[in-house]
Amino acid sequence: MRYFLLFISMVSLTIFGTHLAHSRGVSVLDDGSMKEQVRVVTATGRAIIQHQDALEEARMLALEDALYYAALQGGAKIEGFSSVDTATALTDMTVIKPITQILDYKVIGEIADETHYELTIEAMVGDRQKSGCQSRPISHLTLFKPFMAVDPALPGYLSQAPIHMSHVITEALSADSNLRVMDIRHLSQQEAGVSKASSTIDYRTLTTGRARMYNGDFGVNSSISLRAEKQSDMFLTNEYVTLDITSEIFVYGEQGVLKQVTDTARIFLGEKRLSRTLSILTKTNRETLQKLVTQESQKHAKKLSNIMRCIPLETTLEPAQAGLLIKRGARQGVKPKQLAFAQGNDTPLTILHVTDVSESTAILMPLDSRHDLASLHGATVTFQEFD
Repeated sequence: MRYFLLFISMVSLTIFGTHLAHSRGVSVLDDGSMKEQVRVVTATGRAIIQHQDALEEARMLALEDALYYAALQGGAKIEGFSSVDTATALTDMTVIKPITQILDYKVIGEIADETHYELTIEAMVGDRQKSGCQSRPISHLTLFKPFMAVDPALPGYLSQAPIHMSHVITEALSADSNLRVMDIRHLSQQEAGVSKASSTIDYRTLTTGRARMYNGDFGVNSSISLRAEKQSDMFLTNEYVTLDITSEIFVYGEQGVLKQVTDTARIFLGEKRLSRTLSILTKTNRETLQKLVTQESQKHAKKLSNIMRCIPLETTLEPAQAGLLIKRGARQGVKPKQLAFAQGNDTPLTILHVTDVSESTAILMPLDSRHDLASLHGATVTFQEFD
């Protein structure tokens, strides 16, 4: 049985190899390629022209052929079986199926002679599977003054804990190589009077201070509070401090809160007993307490960093003279030739690529130039995951 299966595999590969000789360089990939990111491929299809009146029919057949070859470049799966009839004749059946789909394409060349029609396409193939993280190369973040509160029932030495936690969070975010942090924690968002970073001369910016942000920049408003908690028994009371850290991430130029991150941790302070000596001995020392508070703050900062790195880069397409404009640019890691997907209210999935980039804007064009640009005005565009 094992030799029989080996024979079938060799026959299938031989047939498939012969077929590929006419597919103009189509490569075969295993099923693991299904996880490969979307990419651009080129494929050529051919069809016989039966007669001059069937020229359009031959063109469509050539296009179908090219699309099939393009899909194979994303990977192929071979399915086959053998059958034996009553005369003991062995028949092999092999089916070659693409394992990826064509998301979009454009025709880049057509040649017709007396007998054949040849058509070449540039296609976007792959399975648009999200890995769960955008992996942005760079993000800009403005930190505003956090709200701080300390329960008066807590020991006095904890009164400075929220300030320490805010410093730890800022230092952890600043240490992230993918983040450019602007620290204006002496001003709340309302006090800072966030303005669009368009003018380099701004009286308030030069005097009392103003947060200057670009469209697409992140901003964070945090709240840090410490609460006293107790658990009592017959002759024993356990005392705790509960840390509540909440941060709201927003994107400048967009409405509402993008993401809210909340962390809560309870730290043991000590036991309150009838014996004062035993109560003192069970207390958590300040060095250990500060270490625990620092760890919780670093965990919170790590969550914020991961969210800003992984959140998809999405925005709205606007009309422009040379294509479609987005208010995102090199400041957010957008690069020329980068791919993006647009989904309008009345339009199917459209693949676009970046043709021009400035610091805060970019120009996009559909892969297929036949697309009506007006139909994409106001559509949401999502960028392909960054490398």
